[in-house]
Amino acid sequence: GSDTWNILPDVQHSVGRWYPGLTRLADGSLLVMGGGTCCSAVRTDTAERFDLASQTWSYTGSMLNPCEFPPSALLHTGEVLATWSPPQLYNPDTGLWRFTGDFNQTSRGWPGHSDHSIVVLEDGRVLAIGILGGTVMGEIYDPATELWSLTSNPGLLRFQTEVVQLPDGRVFVGGGETEDPLPPVS
Repeated sequence: GSDTWNILPDVQHSVGRWYPGLTRLADGSLLVMGGGTCCSAVRTDTAERFDLASQTWSYTGSMLNPCEFPPSALLHTGEVLATWSPPQLYNPDTGLWRFTGDFNQTSRGWPGHSDHSIVVLEDGRVLAIGILGGTVMGEIYDPATELWSLTSNPGLLRFQTEVVQLPDGRVFVGGGETEDPLPPVS
């Protein structure tokens, strides 16, 4: 409304968070998770919530494994799905994390960063797009069964892509890198 930026309080994690995951929760608060820490870039499993009304951070339950830039999204169930390998769910009511079904192609995460992006579809399922060292770019997570299934493949396999669902229900995939880059156009 005012077209201005406000500086908010720093996270509580004193060594900072490089490339953390971030998800808005159903109550409007924010969940920041994982990330690398200064100055040795060691990954952390810690998580914090930001209360917009009081503009304060508070620690919440730690993730089940340290991670950096975990693709994450608020599910229709109210839980947060974080898909750094292996995938896990955060329950905002209890502040606890738990494992959920793993990908069919567990190569969706690699040592440096996650290779995929996720989007929650209109029906509540989650689409993961992007693969490094695999053969199928997409998998769909069903929160009801907590299982992943392979889905159709676009013509160009890529990783670290951006993905968004369009108003008509289609999914737009843009950017990213290919494992075998295309030769330059002459």
